[in-house]
Amino acid sequence: MVGTASLGMDGYWTDLEYPKGQGDGYFEFPTTDRDAYVLQVRGGSMHPAIRSGWYVVIEPNKSPQMGEFVMVKLVDGRSTVKEFLWHRDGEYVLNAISTGERLVIAEDDIEAIHHVGGILPPSGRQA
Repeated sequence: MVGTASLGMDGYWTDLEYPKGQGDGYFEFPTTDRDAYVLQVRGGSMHPAIRSGWYVVIEPNKSPQMGEFVMVKLVDGRSTVKEFLWHRDGEYVLNAISTGERLVIAEDDIEAIHHVGGILPPSGRQA
């Protein structure tokens, strides 16, 4: 199912959280993660890797590898998509997609990190 993510300040966005099994349509995407979902991105903070109006496939049950994109949910309620660089000594080091700015976030400030399994153009959406 497809939900919408509205981008906010500093590249953070708020998930509009549809009930499970509901949303704005769907994509056919090969995944083994039965909890996978898709979010449409709005805004330019992740350009050029992820364009406004495109979609990201979130696979919450897969472990991200270094160098892959991740969706990070912070304990303060914010969420963001960044490049996962590494995790050690109680900190996650992430890379901002559009600016290349390196972010260091304490493990205690992170609620969840979910694997981004794909980036999809709008043409693949099914109504």
